[in-house]
This record gives sequence, C-alpha cells and structure tokens, in this order.
Amino acid sequence: MTSQRAERAGTTVETLRRFLTEMELKFKEEPFPEGTAFRIEMDEPTPVAIARVLVDKERFTVHFYFPNPAPPESRMKVAEFITRANYGLVVGNFEMSFANGTIRFKTGIDFTNNELTERLIGNAVLSSMESLEPFSASLKSVIAGDMEPEAAFAAAMTTT
Repeated sequence: MTSQRAERAGTTVETLRRFLTEMELKFKEEPFPEGTAFRIEMDEPTPVAIARVLVDKERFTVHFYFPNPAPPESRMKVAEFITRANYGLVVGNFEMSFANGTIRFKTGIDFTNNELTERLIGNAVLSSMESLEPFSASLKSVIAGDMEPEAAFAAAMTTT
C-alpha cells in the first residue's frame, strides 16, 4: 500500500467514526483483514447496519441487515420480491443469501484516489435508507408468508 493510500485509509476510518458519532448512533468498531467495520445499532429501517472501509481497495460499503432470515420455503418468493424492488432503484440493492436466508440492503462508494468525506458517507447512508424504507414492511410480509411478492411490491409502490 502506498503511503498516500495508507494516509487516506486512516483518514477515511476517522471520518466514518466522526460521522457516526455526530449522528449519535451506537456503534462498535471492529478491524478485519481488509479494513475496519462499524456495527451500528439502529431503530429503523433495520436494527443493524454494518459500514465497512476496505482499505486496500479504497471502497466504502454499508449493509442494512433485516432481523429475520427468510425461511427456506419463502426464499423463492423473497427473491422475486427483491428482484421487483431492485428494478429501478437508483441507489443500492437488496440481496439475499440462498444458503441461510440472510437479507440485506447494500450500497457502496469507490473512493480511489479521493477523500471519502462525511457528506459522501451521509449521502450513501441516507439515500440507502430512503431507498429501502418503502419496501421494508412489504418485504417482511413476504418473509413471513403473509403476502405474495407481486401484491407486496404493488403495496410498496403505493408508499413511494
């Protein structure tokens, strides 16, 4: 890693830490081999978000984790719903692991050779929240088996 890149990486982690502190969010900082992760406790739209700085790649990501995984019998319907929801999203996307049913919403920023500012972090976090909030209740209904994907998507679209 070049000295400029190392310096940017340290600045980026500090910038993210400052942003989370100023937003008065509860978080736990956890180093991992590729960088630093911040596990953030939230009320809405999901109870947990994980923001990561990938140092060598000069990337920032934030994932909003839904509390309940999709049970195996619901995963195809959930996949249909998130495919419908993802189509047309300007920022971010929903993801589901078919292996364990984990569902999350993800966005990221490539800040190669640039400074990742608090404003960019804020824009990424807030625009992700704005993108996923209209779909949250409908997605939870599909996970629970209470709604069919097409009807749940139509219901979500009435809130946007």
